[in-house]
Amino acid sequence: QKDTLENSNAKKIGDLYNLAMDSTRRNAEGYTPIVPLLGKVAQLKSNAEVLPLTAEFMRQGVAGFFHVFFEADIMNSRDNLLQIYQGGLSLPEKSYYFDEDSATVSIREKFREHVVKMFMLCGVEQMQAVKNMEAIMRIETRIAQKSYDNVQLRDPAANYHKFTYDSLKQEYPTIAWDKFFDNLGIKDIIQLNVSQTAPIAEVAAILADTPLNDLAAY
Repeated sequence: QKDTLENSNAKKIGDLYNLAMDSTRRNAEGYTPIVPLLGKVAQLKSNAEVLPLTAEFMRQGVAGFFHVFFEADIMNSRDNLLQIYQGGLSLPEKSYYFDEDSATVSIREKFREHVVKMFMLCGVEQMQAVKNMEAIMRIETRIAQKSYDNVQLRDPAANYHKFTYDSLKQEYPTIAWDKFFDNLGIKDIIQLNVSQTAPIAEVAAILADTPLNDLAAY
């Protein structure tokens, strides 16, 4: 409406809606809006820089290797507790990476085609786009292998592993936790819950042993 204040929530919602509906503008822009993000990926010099960069991206709505959020401590609901929760998968859950029925195999194949297409739309040559897709599938399959399935995720006790911040760094020493949380804007952490420890341990291994080019593709 004309009388909507320039900085009101109603104006912001309207602007967001108009951006989402403006397919002509989106098609014209192509991948230009994410060029700054791609530039940061291209500047990565070591594996140690990968997770801190994903933290920057997470603040802009780009998913990372796992999720981070605050939620009530299930053992003491008077307190909010920082949560680290499994993630890193493009497909809905772990079975999509391993089931061999025809429907699931088809979904995986369509996903591979989609990933290649997305890279090519960003100016990557087809051969390199295929290599990038293969790297992504290797990484995501490793994470999926260690991820909890839907039955395990329904067990509250199995998804509660409380750490002090110091013990977290001792448990996963290859992860640059200080830089990661600094880039997320989370300070003065005392304790937190690692909901699923196995996939986080696998992420730590992936960050340590995966070639930098593969991590950059992911």
